Amino acid sequence: MAAHWSPFIYQGTRNNYDFITNFNFDGNWNGRDNWENAGWEGYYNNFHAYVYYAIVESENHYFITYMLFHPRDQGNDCVIGYYFGSHENDSEAARVVIEKDGTSWGRMG
Repeated sequence: MAAHWSPFIYQGTRNNYDFITNFNFDGNWNGRDNWENAGWEGYYNNFHAYVYYAIVESENHYFITYMLFHPRDQGNDCVIGYYFGSHENDSEAARVVIEKDGTSWGRMG
């Protein structure tokens, strides 16, 4: 279900800090050193794309959440008047709602 309805992801990158990967990209399960290990100077410059997902089912719908993880967010963006700047261990998510219609995959609702 998650693969069938998965969105196309286009990730604009300014450098390798912006790539999406898994939280444990450096193999040590320690989020406190992801900033250092994700840099050009770090060992882990060859990230593999990775998407987390979860599915919740109700009587009439499937709710599929896709989550992307960035070890380092090099943003200088302003969101609703707040400046977030660069930060470590960033994630974004998207949710797809599928209505059950009696078919195998349902329909986007």
